[in-house]
Amino acid sequence: MHDKILVIDAVEHRLRETVTVMQSRGFPACGTASADEAVGVIAHDQPNCIVLGDLPVRWNRRSYCELLRRLLSDPHARIFTVNEADTENAGERWFQPLFDDVLPCTSSGYCLGEIAVTLLIAYQRHKARLSHGGFSLDMEDMRLSGFGASISINPQIAAIMTLLMSTPEIIHDRDEIRQAIARNRPVQARSVDVYIKRLRSIAKSGGLPNPVETIHGRGYRLPHYGLALG
Repeated sequence: MHDKILVIDAVEHRLRETVTVMQSRGFPACGTASADEAVGVIAHDQPNCIVLGDLPVRWNRRSYCELLRRLLSDPHARIFTVNEADTENAGERWFQPLFDDVLPCTSSGYCLGEIAVTLLIAYQRHKARLSHGGFSLDMEDMRLSGFGASISINPQIAAIMTLLMSTPEIIHDRDEIRQAIARNRPVQARSVDVYIKRLRSIAKSGGLPNPVETIHGRGYRLPHYGLALG
């Protein structure tokens, strides 16, 4: 499960080296030295991860990061930034919570790329497993577990459970669920009910309680059974 990565860095030689390193490690990475162009790329391609290096002087890093957050529709998208300890931006440490991880600034794009790759691999392993409300989802083994039972699921059902478990307090309508499934394959809106029915049937046959609660007239959410896995 690799993320689609966009590297943004006004220093072109470091940009090229960083992208090369990530690609050599099997990550589908691309890069741009234009902050303006990156905005369009993000809005169109929706990368899962952004590595934010040096920006043109005229760009305010805090405002730019906030803009990127608004453009990213995936709530799990990650933004890594460079900690420029020896530059004018050193006094802006207070905005670091806007980023998911801060990478130490280096003169070598190779080092930056290797650090970013290490963080991304660790993040992928973490995000491959979700636990909430008594259910545990393993995206690598494609299994849904909990309450003393475990079932094998397909990518479409895994996409539904990922959405529900990632935002358990939110009620998701059919269109939101369709979009989550469509990341794996095209799906029509009317097919959502079919997948929900199949999920419930598989769960019941495998000894799991109903993993999807229907909120009539609004959509679906993860049920609350009063048990949380560690």
